[in-house]
Amino acid sequence: MKYIKLELGKKTVAEKIAQGSGIRNAMTENPDFPMPNPSLAALETAVATLAAKQAMREKLLEQAKAATVDLQQAEKAYDEMITQLGQYAEAAVMGDTQKLEQAGFTIRDTPVPLPALGQVQDLKLTSNSHTGKLFARWKPLRGAKFYEVQICPDPVSDAGWRLVKASPASNTVIEDLTSATRMWIQVRGVAKKAAGAWSQPACKVVP
Repeated sequence: MKYIKLELGKKTVAEKIAQGSGIRNAMTENPDFPMPNPSLAALETAVATLAAKQAMREKLLEQAKAATVDLQQAEKAYDEMITQLGQYAEAAVMGDTQKLEQAGFTIRDTPVPLPALGQVQDLKLTSNSHTGKLFARWKPLRGAKFYEVQICPDPVSDAGWRLVKASPASNTVIEDLTSATRMWIQVRGVAKKAAGAWSQPACKVVP
């Protein structure tokens, strides 16, 4: 015995309308199905109702799109007008805070400069016997959005330092290093528009 595969959960409304209409047409006056339950008339009504609701929804969606455009245009006009009025008010009272507040305007807060980033502390290196890898971790630095990591082969020189990666967390893995070499590592925190001081370098022999 075979069973019907309706797949109603996967069909769109349009596909269901087509499905119902096709079944109704195929079963009408079909001697194999003398007394459909529910009736084909009821199915026809259900399909017609579904189609009408779908058409209404599409109409409302188009109306909503047009209303959204109208709202955006009205909002833009308001923004331009209130901005111009605010500029007039500032000039009229020469930026007097009390008078501007009495006129209904909100005064901007005085910008507070962000504190300078500090120096990364407690940089520690481990190897865990993973060939060519060093694991670095340090104390999280308040205000840092991410961290830059530099390495330098021994002996340390200004020209030897190179940036290897940026880390969003206060730990990272440095890979593809040459085994049995002594490697120095330093880290600094970076914020949106500033970078902190480099940490004290830490040294470890690469396994």
